[in-house]
Amino acid sequence: MRSAPAAAFVVATGLLASPSQAAKPARACIDEHAQGQVERDAGRLLRASERFRACAEDACPALIRTECGELEATLIAQIPSIVVRAQDAQGRPISGARATIDEDRTLPSLSETPIPVDPGVHQIEVTLADGRRQTVNLSLSEGEKARPAVARFETPKARPVERSGNELAYVIGGAGLLGLGAWGAFAWDGRRRQGDLETCAPRCSDRSEVDAMRRSYLIADVLLGLSAAALGTSAYLLITNSTEEGREERAVVLGARGRF
Repeated sequence: MRSAPAAAFVVATGLLASPSQAAKPARACIDEHAQGQVERDAGRLLRASERFRACAEDACPALIRTECGELEATLIAQIPSIVVRAQDAQGRPISGARATIDEDRTLPSLSETPIPVDPGVHQIEVTLADGRRQTVNLSLSEGEKARPAVARFETPKARPVERSGNELAYVIGGAGLLGLGAWGAFAWDGRRRQGDLETCAPRCSDRSEVDAMRRSYLIADVLLGLSAAALGTSAYLLITNSTEEGREERAVVLGARGRF
């Protein structure tokens, strides 16, 4: 059986309603008002705010509408909020991040707009565009506004560049070709000095010219040997890599045939 105060409240709100407002909307407004207080007392301020907002609409009787509006205004000041941020190790913002709050609210993008939440402990998971994730746990009190929830990410280490066998072969082959060019230069210098000595022979008196000629020929011989070794190594790598690639292709073909 309904209590006398509750019955009086229903009658009063019914009398305050306009003729177009039936008793059923008034009953719904009363229920929203009551449920809002239940949610508020349980600490679910967001749900309570929704309840009070519903019974503060124009369709509700004036008495309920006024009280619900006052209750909602009080709750707005009590509801805490957070600002979710993604930053690197130096504190610089990272673009393209998204977040989830308590696994049931999704933020497709992050901004400086405060996000209202209930008082208590919350878990915020921030995910970057490259898939890296960080979890931030916060405990908020009533009235705590724009509390930063910052997820910091370390800068990923750059992976070393892996060179394929062919690239290495080209590098070694290029060095061999450069060596051949240097060999030609020193061989030409030695031949030039030898020609000068043959012209002045047997009256040549400068021993240093003979030493310079021999030095040029010696360097040319060393460069020729190194160049030949480099070019040979390059050719070996190219042939080996070509053979391995051919084996892999044959293995793929044979594997495909085996499935049919």
